[in-house]
Amino acid sequence: MAKIFDVEKYRKEIIGFFEQAMDSGRIDAVMMPMQVPSKDSYAWIVTTDKSMLKQMNPIAPIMPINGANALKRYTRKGKAELNLAVVLRPCEIRASIDLMKLKQVNAEKVFLFSFDCVGAVPMQDYIVDAENKEKQFIEILVHEFVDTP
Repeated sequence: MAKIFDVEKYRKEIIGFFEQAMDSGRIDAVMMPMQVPSKDSYAWIVTTDKSMLKQMNPIAPIMPINGANALKRYTRKGKAELNLAVVLRPCEIRASIDLMKLKQVNAEKVFLFSFDCVGAVPMQDYIVDAENKEKQFIEILVHEFVDTP
C-alpha cells in the first residue's frame, strides 16, 4: 500500500532539525525563505531566534530571488559572524558554489543544506493566484514523494 507524503510533516521535520542544531550550539543562525505578510511572495530571512523557524518554509513553492544571491548579499563584507545554516534548492547550491569560486560568496562559517526538489512555481503565476499555486505545488510534492511498493 502506498504511503502519502505529508508536506507539512516534512516541513516540520526540517525545521525541527534546525531547532536541534541551534539548541546544541552547532549553528547560531538559519537562513531560509519565509512567506511575506501579504502571502503573495517569500523573502530570504536570517534568524538567530529559534521561535521564528516555525514561520519559515524551507520548501517554498517559488524563488523570488535565487538563494545564492541572498547568500552573496549576506556574506558580501566577508565571512559570516555566526555559524550560519542555509537551506537551498540543489540548483541554488550549485550557484552558490560557482559564486564561491568567483570569490563572491565567503563560505567560512556557512553550512549548506538541501533536499530533493521538484522545481518552483513561476513567480508571475504565483503573484496572480498565490493560494491556488501553493496548493498546486503541494500536490506536485505529494505526487513526487509517494512511496510505491
